[in-house]
Amino acid sequence: MTIDQIIREGTSQVKTTFCSFQANIMSIENKREPYYNACKKCYSKVDMKEGVVECYKCKKIDVECNQRYILKLIVTDGEQSIKITIFDDSEMLIGCPVSEYMSMNGEKDMQSKFNRNLISCVGKKYEFYTKANKISEDDRAMGRWIAQYIERIDDVEHEDINKDDGCQNKRRKL
Repeated sequence: MTIDQIIREGTSQVKTTFCSFQANIMSIENKREPYYNACKKCYSKVDMKEGVVECYKCKKIDVECNQRYILKLIVTDGEQSIKITIFDDSEMLIGCPVSEYMSMNGEKDMQSKFNRNLISCVGKKYEFYTKANKISEDDRAMGRWIAQYIERIDDVEHEDINKDDGCQNKRRKL
């Protein structure tokens, strides 16, 4: 299925649809900060003010939270481009669990190794397994996609940057 087919046909009949397509990563919109503070219960972004953590989705104050990866990508199948968000599979692209990445706060050399690994994904082809939502007119024009799973389909291997840094490489085999 192409991105254009998914945009035209995939969301026209139902509110939510599941599909897959192959596309190259064109750019990473948030490569400088690929994580957010998430509610442990619902995974929504939490608001932190003056030591108080609030989850608007759960409608609770002082919720437990942790960091979670989020990557916002622009991908293309050669004819059409869309924005797609990935969460857990960001670890595969970065090469390190978010807890390890966050523990390196201030160790710019280590974080930059993982950022280089992430940037090396630009131009590579992946299979994106997605859920498409019809949200608004603007979102439909560009597409609002969340990847449930991604898989590298290029033959080129990722550089294994985790040899000596103590970070467990738990990426899916590429």
